[in-house]
Amino acid sequence: MEGDVFEFVNKIAKPADELDIKFLIKSKKVTSWEDIERERLRVFSKQMIEFWKKEKFTDVVLQVSGKEFGCHKVVLAAMSPYFDAMFLSGMKETGKNAIELHGFDKKTVGKIIEYIYTGECAIDNNNADFIFTASVYFQVKPLQRLCERFLASHIDLDNCIDLLRLAESCSCEILINDVTNFMKKTIVKSFRNRSFAKLNYETLVRLVSSDDLIVSEEIHVLDLILQWFDGQDSKDEGTLLSLMEHIACSQIKLEVLQHFCETNKYLQQYPSCKRKLLDAERGNANSCKFRNDEVLLVVRPNTFSDHVDIVCYSLMQNSWFSLNKIINYKTGASPGVCYHEKNVFISGGSGNLTNFIRYDCHTNEWQYLPRMKLGRFGHCMCGTETSIFVIGGKTMSHDSFNSIEKYSLVENKWSEEGKLLVSVSDATCAYVESKIFVFGGSQNAFSFTHAIQCYDMKTKNCTQISTFPKGVLTGIMRICWCEDYFYHVTAEGKVLQSNRTNPCAPEPRYIGTIQKRLMMSGYSVVYYRGSILLVSDTKTAQGESKVIQYGISENKRLLCDIKQIPFPPDSNQYFAVITNISKKFLISIVS
Repeated sequence: MEGDVFEFVNKIAKPADELDIKFLIKSKKVTSWEDIERERLRVFSKQMIEFWKKEKFTDVVLQVSGKEFGCHKVVLAAMSPYFDAMFLSGMKETGKNAIELHGFDKKTVGKIIEYIYTGECAIDNNNADFIFTASVYFQVKPLQRLCERFLASHIDLDNCIDLLRLAESCSCEILINDVTNFMKKTIVKSFRNRSFAKLNYETLVRLVSSDDLIVSEEIHVLDLILQWFDGQDSKDEGTLLSLMEHIACSQIKLEVLQHFCETNKYLQQYPSCKRKLLDAERGNANSCKFRNDEVLLVVRPNTFSDHVDIVCYSLMQNSWFSLNKIINYKTGASPGVCYHEKNVFISGGSGNLTNFIRYDCHTNEWQYLPRMKLGRFGHCMCGTETSIFVIGGKTMSHDSFNSIEKYSLVENKWSEEGKLLVSVSDATCAYVESKIFVFGGSQNAFSFTHAIQCYDMKTKNCTQISTFPKGVLTGIMRICWCEDYFYHVTAEGKVLQSNRTNPCAPEPRYIGTIQKRLMMSGYSVVYYRGSILLVSDTKTAQGESKVIQYGISENKRLLCDIKQIPFPPDSNQYFAVITNISKKFLISIVS
């Protein structure tokens, strides 16, 4: 047996050394040091939970509304800077074994303590705001973030204004931004809420000054400003005049503005505001302010054409618009495409193995970027804070490779970054914090892998962390995500869900099928407000490609308002994303 072990060690020594992996060898069992550390933390955590439940070695009691919670000072201090400061500050509480907490519900404090010891907390619509406020007060940052994520995923027209006030009272910028972004997209409906008048001036300015405020017509912005102003106790002319600065008056017909000025009592009362509206410069396109529109952007690298088409569907105007396509650029089959920071990046493809280009959503322009070092197609791409990664793929041969290259957005150049554990092409990938997760893919023309690989950008090591269930067609698969989950859609329309906040959790689980008897060769998927939008080469009765909407919570296909894609299904290649495009580019309507 000992000889077998040494023979095995010799076999793995070289690849282990290349990957900088340390192993502890006992008999025939191989355990990484990372596994040992995880086991140590698991044992420690389990024992501390037992000490807490049995109140063993507890040295402090928290008293809340007549209920007592036995705890350990060191545990509370480790998770809460509030308690850490309390126990070290020399305050009168420091020397006591009992501390009375005022102003908190005992159930809420119980949830906080439970999370500190177990990492678990049952958050729901009835307690989320209380737990959020308490976690901010006690400075339990991980729990605060969990509450923020829950609240952000439950924003609606009825609660958005009150939720924004809660976030502002707690100085929580992340939640403030989440709610503000929701309101920018639903502002016309939001200001019908009776609570709209409760918005403070600074918040209203942040909304109406934003280019990302989604309105079908600019007159709606004037309307909501006047309605907000009407609900204020103090009606100062200077306040109204300053708000008028943020209206794109040139985008409103003069006769419409004149009607408002003649009928609104505040515009009649304050001549300076009236002049501000009517004296706007008109006719000069360069001086006009244009807001953005929320769109479904669809890029079509066409194997049979010498250009890349790009169109978008305005979700407000319910129409398709042509954007600036790039001509004399043939990608061939399977280029890599990703969206990052208002840019669509396209790399490689069988017709342009090393080329790299970018479409800028801000300017509606294409740009050639430095070529990749290694030509490839069938690879996947994703963006990080400062880089674009291209992963795996193949050349003209059938076999996939494991190369990872990185393009620096700061230095404008490529570098070799690392290697996958399993060579793949046609995989999907996603970036989470400092890690890139690579899902499935083909190993060659005849086999695909169920592996889920994790590339650590800090250590430049790649490991396999999980697998897809048996029977899942992972050779052709697309991915989209929301705050908490990845959604993996196979070529036959099956949908699987995995944990985005903890990608190392158990394997993805099957949750439904978008449409039976699907078999797609080219498609893209987008997450949009609780649904998956499938942009595919599936034909309509008119012979055009179409968009299918699948409701995740309903687990069924929903009626989709988006008209069919204005392309014949001859490309077999699509890339789609929800983004914002300036209305000044939405001129040419595609019939």
